[in-house]
Amino acid sequence: MEKKPMTPDDARRIQSNADHTGKNQDFKARAQAKVDKDKQMKMAEMIDLSIDMLVELEPVDDKTFASLIDPMYVVGEMRLGAFRNTHDGGNIHDVFVFTGKRIFVINVQKSTGRTNISFLPYKEIRTFSVGIEGTELDNDLDKKLEIWSSTFGNLKFMFVGRVNIREICRMISECLVL
Repeated sequence: MEKKPMTPDDARRIQSNADHTGKNQDFKARAQAKVDKDKQMKMAEMIDLSIDMLVELEPVDDKTFASLIDPMYVVGEMRLGAFRNTHDGGNIHDVFVFTGKRIFVINVQKSTGRTNISFLPYKEIRTFSVGIEGTELDNDLDKKLEIWSSTFGNLKFMFVGRVNIREICRMISECLVL
């Protein structure tokens, strides 16, 4: 028998029954956690990312995809950098473009020529961390950025080569704090 994902209506019905009877309070919490996890998985599927996935990125010319994404910018949004995934696989995204407000995820299907563009808004990020080789953020060594979101899970980016990780962190921080 195939498991059906729990819908928000299912969770509300279970919560209502638990509230009414005073029983199964732990089941109520588990039901809500299941709905939250299902939402997270659906968002990850929508943008074709695997939760806890590590993506190795190297800089590319940030004008390569400008004609595709520049019309989607909001007032005041600016491009911080574009990065190509170093592992060129079938379902792996080709380019991640970091802006002042979000991450654009551009996936070009090689077999069909179809381009899918998704974006991850910084306002959905709950926390993040940055790891560097050595003690300087401005060095040319590898830098790792981990992002945690209740919406799309945990994403890990390993930047290879020159990247202004300080500016990316500042933009994410502004969206988290303001």
